[in-house]
Amino acid sequence: NTSGADIQNIALVDRLPAGFEIENPRLGRSTRAEWMKDEELWATDFMNMRDDRLEAFGTLPAGLEKKIIYTVRVVTSGKFTIPPVEAEAMYDPTLWARQKGGTAVIGGPWTGKTL
Repeated sequence: NTSGADIQNIALVDRLPAGFEIENPRLGRSTRAEWMKDEELWATDFMNMRDDRLEAFGTLPAGLEKKIIYTVRVVTSGKFTIPPVEAEAMYDPTLWARQKGGTAVIGGPWTGKTL
C-alpha cells in the first residue's frame, strides 16, 4: 500500500495452475517455517482456499507491505502456466494490482516412469 490511507475491503486472488493443490494448514499436517515473521504477514479478515485458487480479504494499513505465504502440493508433472495474482479494493475500482504470471516446469524421479 503506497498510499497515505488504509485500503479496506481488499480482495486478493491467487489462481493455481492445473496440477497444484493448496496444502490446508487447518488440517494440522504442516509446520511453520522458521523464516516466517509475523510482522511481515498480512492479517487477513477472511481466507478462502479453493481447489483452483486462494482468496484473501482484508484491510492493508497505509504505507505497509505485507505477505501471504501458503504451501502448495504438486500432483502432476509437466509444464504449467501460472496465472497472474490479482488484488483489488472491492468498492473502489480505481485501486487494483496485478502481478504477471509465468511458467512452472515440474519433473522428478518419476519422469518417464509413469504408466
